[in-house]
Amino acid sequence: VYKRQCLGFAANLLAASVLHLEASLDRPSEDPRARLPNYRDVEWAPTHFREFVELQTVHHSYVGWRRLPYRGATITIDENGVRRTWADPAASPTRTIAFFGGSTMWGSGASDEHTIPSEFAKTHPEYRAINFAETAHTAHQNLNALVQVLAGGLRPDVVVFYNGSSEINKCRVGLGAFSTPCLLYTSYAA
Repeated sequence: VYKRQCLGFAANLLAASVLHLEASLDRPSEDPRARLPNYRDVEWAPTHFREFVELQTVHHSYVGWRRLPYRGATITIDENGVRRTWADPAASPTRTIAFFGGSTMWGSGASDEHTIPSEFAKTHPEYRAINFAETAHTAHQNLNALVQVLAGGLRPDVVVFYNGSSEINKCRVGLGAFSTPCLLYTSYAA
């Protein structure tokens, strides 16, 4: 198991090196994920994956990392590291729902308008939906983020946690329930 994990880490490191070399040569190629069958006829897919690679993170106490502000065609991150959630301009929400999780909840591979929180907002105009998720975050990071949200004064009516594969990464030797093992998925800003 350990050898497979090391091999997986080495493959990720090599892939990241190639992406950085490609970017430094100013000749980026299309991300192969944009050609997956689920993106057939999705015009924004190449732009989305280019933007995803451009995202940067910064250390965020007790949570590990948050994204830096970003404004692209498919991904928008505010000054607090929170991804934009679709909102009906004609609606007057009376309740707030806060979403926490890893990449699936954050919306890796989805435009701002098609994340889980955005899809929820489209069918529940009575809620102001906020996407506090972050790629590779684990349940305890999400709990810490919720504590920070509450300390900041926001009192959501509903809180949703949706975690999964990032928890599996904590099964490695030397990691425990409160470890944050997924730092290889982040690119820290200088």
